[in-house]
Amino acid sequence: MSNQNQGTRRVLRIKEVCERTGLSRSGIYDRLNPGSKYYQPDFPKRFKLGVHSVGWDSAEIERWIAERKENGIVGTGH
Repeated sequence: MSNQNQGTRRVLRIKEVCERTGLSRSGIYDRLNPGSKYYQPDFPKRFKLGVHSVGWDSAEIERWIAERKENGIVGTGH
């Protein structure tokens, strides 16, 4: 994680996004789904890595977490 703080960008897979955000897999996908009551338009978008795989930019995930801390949003819910 110290490399992350030094600006190293990596591609995160769903398991690592879950670990870093404290959200479940379904919680992450709910935040990406405009039809969900948990939808958050500012949640980092996934991108395709291959036919059956997606990833997230580590810097975008860290930014999202930092913004929540700055705004005093402690619980992520769902």
